Amino acid sequence: MEEATASRGRTQRFIERFSTVWTPGAMAASLLVILVPPLFLGGEWGTWLYRGLALLLVACPAPSSSPCPPRWRPASRRARGTGCW
Repeated sequence: MEEATASRGRTQRFIERFSTVWTPGAMAASLLVILVPPLFLGGEWGTWLYRGLALLLVACPAPSSSPCPPRWRPASRRARGTGCW
């Protein structure tokens, strides 16, 4: 297991480096969309909250879906039922 973790592929290393910049940037952009129009431009809070959350969902869709493939779910349920978790 340790060997597999240590020997990451080139694509995986790129994705990890990219996500360290992209994710905080998407969060900051979403927060700006939520806060700036209502505070400085007289926009409605509900409208801009919705738009900021939509931006966050489009920029980072992974948290909205399951982080594990669907095939793993039954296996994890079965393992939990046998006392593994």
